[in-house]
This record gives sequence, C-alpha cells and structure tokens, in this order.
Amino acid sequence: MFTDQRADDALPNNIVESANLGRDLSVLASAVHAAELADTLASPGPFTVFAPSDAAFAKLSQTEMDHLFKPENKRRLTSLMAHHILAGQLTTSELRDRARAANGQLTLRTVDGDTIEVKDCDDQLHIADQHGGQAIVTVSDLLQSNGVIHVMDSVLAPRAW
Repeated sequence: MFTDQRADDALPNNIVESANLGRDLSVLASAVHAAELADTLASPGPFTVFAPSDAAFAKLSQTEMDHLFKPENKRRLTSLMAHHILAGQLTTSELRDRARAANGQLTLRTVDGDTIEVKDCDDQLHIADQHGGQAIVTVSDLLQSNGVIHVMDSVLAPRAW
C-alpha cells in the first residue's frame, strides 16, 4: 500500500515522508537516507522520482544489496538513487504527451547526468536507461508537496554502475 496523504489529509507529504510511510518503498527510503539524499528530496523541489519498489530491489542479489549499503560505497548508492530522479514534476499525462510529441519516445536527463527513455506502450509507461535496464511503472502519479512519485518494477543502473 502506498501512502501519499497525511493522516489529516491537509497536504500531501513530501517525497521522503511518503517513501518512509509507503510499505512497498521501505528499501528506497533506506537507500535515500543512506545516500544522504533525504534533505534534498524533502526540499521544495519539485522532483519526479521513478521509485523502485521493494520487489524491484529484491531482484538484486543479497550480495549486491549488502555491498550498496556499506558506508564505503555511499558514492555508488548515491549515483544509483540519483539515476531515478528528475528535476521538475512530470505526471503520467505529461510524460505521455511529451513522448507522443517526440514520436513515441521521450529522452530525459536524470539528476546524475545520465538519460532515461520513456515510452507509452499498451497504456503503460516503460522506462529504459542507456545501459539496457528496463522497468515498467506500476503505480503512477503519487503527487507530493514537492513533486511526484512513479513506482517501478525494476531498478535502473547508472552509467558508472
């Protein structure tokens, strides 16, 4: 279950608060904190986060997960997390409209400087990176006070991976 509203429904959470509350985003929340990106993703933004679900992280080996969370590998974890973040807020409808305007394939720059491609296929958003990684958005448009979260079924890898 994903939680994107505060208990009193006054305002949406920011991206970090929502990741901390969303049960299927607990690994993402831990990674954001370990990479010291929590303050950035709690700032006004706006941001678009293509958030790998806990099941997406579970596709990585336990050895890789253990390695990522070691303090000496913080730079690698930070790069991985930054590869899933865009500056600015892009909802599903905006992503689809821009992809259609770009002949079906939209190229976007992530905050780590790499690019990802967004395609609208069979009414699903497909995300691909330059290194062969592919993911499908499974939950979209979790609007937050400082951006939007789109939950994905796989983890993408940055170029320095």
